[in-house]
Amino acid sequence: MAFLSGFFDSIFLLTIGAIFFTSLVIVLIKGRKKDRTLKFFHKFHSVVGMEDGSTMWGIIRVFHNGIEILYDKPYKSHCSNQLSYMLYNAEVNNLQILIRYEDNMNGEQKERRQKQLNKLINRGWIVRTYRFVANLFNRLKDAIRKTIAVVIGQVYKTKNINRWSSMRVEGERASGDIINTIEDNLFEQMLEQYIGKLVAVDIICTNASSQEQNVFVELQGYLAEYSDRFIAIVNIDHPIEGRSETIKVNQDVSKKGYNVKTVNNKIIVTNTSKIPLIVENKSNTEIVSKVLLLQGSVVKFKKIRENILQMSRIRKIDAIIPRDLSKVRHAIQNKKHSLEEAIDDIFSDNDGGKKTPIL
Repeated sequence: MAFLSGFFDSIFLLTIGAIFFTSLVIVLIKGRKKDRTLKFFHKFHSVVGMEDGSTMWGIIRVFHNGIEILYDKPYKSHCSNQLSYMLYNAEVNNLQILIRYEDNMNGEQKERRQKQLNKLINRGWIVRTYRFVANLFNRLKDAIRKTIAVVIGQVYKTKNINRWSSMRVEGERASGDIINTIEDNLFEQMLEQYIGKLVAVDIICTNASSQEQNVFVELQGYLAEYSDRFIAIVNIDHPIEGRSETIKVNQDVSKKGYNVKTVNNKIIVTNTSKIPLIVENKSNTEIVSKVLLLQGSVVKFKKIRENILQMSRIRKIDAIIPRDLSKVRHAIQNKKHSLEEAIDDIFSDNDGGKKTPIL
């Protein structure tokens, strides 16, 4: 019995030491951990749409406790020139959609985006192994949790209750923290199979003109990444649907894809198409505001002496959508089902078979 007691003493102390060390590492990791889906837009020019219909745009910087939007130029308020806007994690939950498209990217951003797409296609064995192990842990996490509890409980039974009770509680709490932290980075089997494949995402449009409680809008793209909070989709090219139109608002306008009305010194723009609409409200060629409208969405501008609206209908965009407002609803297929096939399709064989992009 003395041998067993000493054995359990050693095992218990080693277990507590391992849990303490692992907990310390996890605390350091948590301080630097960023949502892996939001990181897809880190340092990219993006348009940020909120649930209340408000919109911001600029360079996105992602942190572990929120995101910062660096304005294109200082925003003049009544007392200062503001350079950025910060959204903390609780406020990030109020996002409706983040989008990026090539017209708003510089050369360096376009190059980084292309590298992202290449990594998405050519995922190395390290990435594939890591995601496989994470999925395996997801299936075995309950068994691991029970095993840790049994080990700690068995040692506890061989010891004096008053001496070991507090250590047992702390050990079980630390082991639970470890498992919960690992769970934050788990991958889902159902979505994992469609990484880099074409999918359709249903989005709840929260500022739609319809009086219905839930208005769903569908976006299509290649599934790039997902987390417990967000889904990211990408498209290879971002063509403007037709041409960008610039209109001076002197009267009501009704065109294919949108309506513009003037009511009580307010200009009301409604997107009537399934294609996302970027609306830029300009004054003397300066952008006063920029808004992303999904199907059925409405925006109101204050009427000034001369309102100039630039309308851009963009069928293909890169987007990040909160999972509270969206679901990957369908796996879909067309001529270019996989991301690799789609990228391959925009290349032509020139220079003796060498592939060069069509510009």
